[in-house]
Amino acid sequence: MAELVGKRIKQKRLEKRLTQAEVADKLYVTRQTVAYWESDQHLPSLSVLSELATFYDVSISYFLGESIQTTHKFNFFALVGSFLLNLILIPTVFLVSLATLVFAWLMDLICIPVPIIIFIESQIGVHQFAWWRIGVGWGIFVAAAIGFPILWLLTKQFIKFLEQYVKYTIESITYQKVIRIN
Repeated sequence: MAELVGKRIKQKRLEKRLTQAEVADKLYVTRQTVAYWESDQHLPSLSVLSELATFYDVSISYFLGESIQTTHKFNFFALVGSFLLNLILIPTVFLVSLATLVFAWLMDLICIPVPIIIFIESQIGVHQFAWWRIGVGWGIFVAAAIGFPILWLLTKQFIKFLEQYVKYTIESITYQKVIRIN
């Protein structure tokens, strides 16, 4: 297996048309270390293999003998399509949904102190005391109290949707390219 690791490290370096010194500079090791890896005199550690895999845009398993390599490539047309879709989607769906949520939260928070406000108004003489007003105030309070956890769940779902949408959008502008290595 050591022969395979060194051979593949050298193969990738030559494909990128780099010298051992250039690879050594990128990985903060000496040129001799790279030469030792390529001549199978030493095996790089897993952390170094990880750095090499990132540097050469391959998986670590490629160096260990995997015969299929998957790379992610940028898809310009998907980026343009996604950008145009987002120009339409964000101002309409996102902003309307966000405005609705903010409005619902404000209404809920405003409705919670209604019974206290009605009681204070009757005490300072703004309105005469009436049981029906107290009843309506408590009804509004109960509706707001029931609405609070519902709004909390809706807000969490909205944030989760946004996170998934952003993740999907980022993934949609790249594609996987599978290469069979001989």
